[in-house]
Amino acid sequence: LLSGITTNAQGAPVSAPITIQSSAQLDLTSDANGQYSALLPRATYTITATKGGTENGIPVTYRASTSLTLLTEAVVHLRLTKVVTRSSTMTWDASERRTIAAGGSVSYTIVVRNTGNVADTFVFAGSPSEWEFSFSPASVSQDFGDAGTSTVVHVVIQTSPNALVDHGTVQITATSTADDSTVGSVAVLIDIERVRALSTSLATSSAEFDGRRLDYVVLVTNTGNARETVDVTITNPDELAALGWAVQLGTVGGPTSGTTLRNLTVEANQTARVQLVAQTTRGPAGPTVVLHVAAADSSAVSVTRIFTLQLPALAPGGVAVTGPDVTQRVPLDTTRVASLAGAAAAVGAGLF
Repeated sequence: LLSGITTNAQGAPVSAPITIQSSAQLDLTSDANGQYSALLPRATYTITATKGGTENGIPVTYRASTSLTLLTEAVVHLRLTKVVTRSSTMTWDASERRTIAAGGSVSYTIVVRNTGNVADTFVFAGSPSEWEFSFSPASVSQDFGDAGTSTVVHVVIQTSPNALVDHGTVQITATSTADDSTVGSVAVLIDIERVRALSTSLATSSAEFDGRRLDYVVLVTNTGNARETVDVTITNPDELAALGWAVQLGTVGGPTSGTTLRNLTVEANQTARVQLVAQTTRGPAGPTVVLHVAAADSSAVSVTRIFTLQLPALAPGGVAVTGPDVTQRVPLDTTRVASLAGAAAAVGAGLF
């Protein structure tokens, strides 16, 4: 036999629905005095009592739960306590939306209201993490339900100097000081003025040379704050051809595709690598290559670089030759050396 009494948090008996669950489930309700009983076989049971109510004009739930292994008669009293929920609503007026330069700041207004079922204190934070957020007041304490009120919170958002146009969601969050849980959030909109700029350089001052062609790696850098799609062009291919040089462009590790590489994507504050291949059978070293990089949608966003095709210089020290019976000195003719030595000796003896 399982029996007991259901009470409220203060210990007063209350009637409440009860669920007794094992391999099967039994539902019953305690009486006005909170008393309940059930004749059950030996087994392990989970016993849960749940009751609804109202506090400060909002619905709340009270619950008690326990488990036991029933071998003989057992008395289980169930004290129902409120199931706490912590939440808040946060609203922002989109008419405050502003466009600023990277590194600038805005001041927005957030309205916060406790929508949980207990009094709570909230503190605030913002993201992206590399931006700075200042809140006034820094924390808000609010009652709940009909006793609660809305609170206006002012936030100053300082963007980072390298903020991107596509900077992701700007999120303001509220956290309960009771358990550090995030209880509410709101997204605000900040537009960053676009800055467009390109630069280009050679990855190294000299090219790789395999005996047939020169391979350069050209760095195309987007120094702006938004993605760019660019075209890379060698603007003087005819002049180079007249000097005996053929040049082509391509992505590093990919095929070359003529003197223009189109629709190269370069993310903000990032660098793309472009391969420049130059081949010649008769041309002199030192011709000038004019490389032009421009945004696909605006010729005004561009950069031009001029550099010289140079064959790699040989390392100092000349050419070394090695191999079987190979020496860097001419071998001596020993017979001729012996003859010369004999003649020298004869002269020294006065025979000549």
